[in-house]
Amino acid sequence: VWGRPHYLEAPDFRPLADVPPRTGRRWQVALAHGHLVRDRHDLARSWRIYPADVAASDRDYVALGHWDVACRLLAGRTLACYSGSPVTPGWATERLSGCALLITLDEAAGVQVRAHRFADAAAHHEVPAVDPDPWLEPDS
Repeated sequence: VWGRPHYLEAPDFRPLADVPPRTGRRWQVALAHGHLVRDRHDLARSWRIYPADVAASDRDYVALGHWDVACRLLAGRTLACYSGSPVTPGWATERLSGCALLITLDEAAGVQVRAHRFADAAAHHEVPAVDPDPWLEPDS
């Protein structure tokens, strides 16, 4: 498991920039706290996570944090997910928050993600995908 902490509000901080190469371990996981850049409107946010950085991480799974709703992104071969908040904020729909993600790393099936809602212990839901602008890349 790899991650890079941030300590200050820094507009140019990119949590997934320059991730070290894979090690010899089978499963490679990264943690990142910040905002996924989906379009030009997200460029005003700090702690930017670009889809290109997710793909370049070359990890099997990237656990994302900061957003209150659960969503997933497939960038290259790397699956990245926000788990959302375990408590449903007043503005969010119950379907997209108030849950935790169950991540399964399986040799045959690969990375599997299911959302477990706290309000309904028996329910598991698909995690919705986000659709970032494929032409938006980080500044080099």
